Amino acid sequence: MRKELCYLSFAEGQCSQPMTNEQTRMLCCCSMGQAWGHPCRPCPADKTEEYLLLCGNQPGQIMDPMTQCQCRDR
Repeated sequence: MRKELCYLSFAEGQCSQPMTNEQTRMLCCCSMGQAWGHPCRPCPADKTEEYLLLCGNQPGQIMDPMTQCQCRDR
């Protein structure tokens, strides 16, 4: 699984606020990331077919991008 930079912000075609650790696309885009990779591309929009294929549909689950733990939402 390829790891690249995960960006917390994507606006006007530009990525900004890179996280310090490289992440997989799934880990980045299914948690708090807005864009991923080099060149950076926006993450799929929530609830779209592309998002569901990448992230699945697990209500009540959140992914901690720092620990890679999938934990129950409080």
